[in-house]
Formats: sequence, structure tokens, C-alpha cells
Amino acid sequence: YMGFSSFPGNQFFERMLLLVTEKKLYPTVGYARKVPYWVIFKFTAIQFICWAVIFAITKIPKVGMSFPLFILLLVPLRRYLLPFMFKLEHLTLLD
Repeated sequence: YMGFSSFPGNQFFERMLLLVTEKKLYPTVGYARKVPYWVIFKFTAIQFICWAVIFAITKIPKVGMSFPLFILLLVPLRRYLLPFMFKLEHLTLLD
């Protein structure tokens, strides 16, 4: 119950819902109005892929011990790779 009750207010969950919401029904939060739809979609897709990889790693017994290493690899991904893919003002709003 606690996991599901924390979904409202979670920006990742809200961005996942935006992918299936009509543009005219977008909420008035800053990133939804100031960041283009395709940028939100691309950022959310990258974030979902990272989540899925880390989740899959935790389910594989022999690789599960390397879980902290993959969490550590998220830092350089965000710090060095994402600024080449997105504008800094978009990243600031999406973070």
C-alpha cells in the first residue's frame, strides 16, 4: 500500500501519465508547459530504461551483487551524457 500511495506527487510517475494524456489536459506544472512533449518523452524513456535495467539486475542472482555498481553508473550518465542530449534548462525543469 505504501508504494502505491506514494505515486501521486512522484514526478516520474506523473511524466509516465503525461505520455497517455492529451496535451490540452496537461497539468499546470512548470515542466509540462515549458518543455516540449518529445523532450519529456525522451527523458522519461531513458529514465524508464535505467530503472528496468537496474530492476532486472536485482532479479538475476549471480549479477545482483553488482547492483551498487549500476547505481553508481547513473551519476556519470546524468552528469556527462544527458547534457549532450538535452538543453540544460530542460534538464533543470525535468529533474
